[in-house]
Parts: sequence; C-alpha cells; structure tokens
Amino acid sequence: MFVKFVVVLAFVAVASAGDYSNFAYSVADPYTGDFKNQVESRLGDNVKGQYSLLESDGTRRTVDYAAGA
Repeated sequence: MFVKFVVVLAFVAVASAGDYSNFAYSVADPYTGDFKNQVESRLGDNVKGQYSLLESDGTRRTVDYAAGA
C-alpha cells in the first residue's frame, strides 16, 4: 500500500508542475509548390498556435487555434 501512495503523490506533483513546450516548423519548396508552416505553444493543458499553407490557386490559408482545460 505504501508504494502505491508514493507513486500517486509523484504523479500529482508532476501533473501540477505545468509542462511547457514550443514547437515550430516551416516548409518552402518551390520545386513542388509546397509552402506551409506551424507554430504551437503549450503551458500545462492550454495549447495555442497557428498553421498556414499556400493553396494551389495561390491563396494563403491561415488557422489560429486554442484549446485548454
């Protein structure tokens, strides 16, 4: 029973610390016409970001998003 209790306490401590991360990428290939990028940041359960791409007709599509607990 003691081992289970210690494991639960460790999990709660990690979960409440609040994870933080950033992510980004970009592709620009004039040969294939593939142009896109994405940026995202996360703090705990909250995520926000943006991605965009160049459509085949030349217009740029951009999406902003956010989600959280």
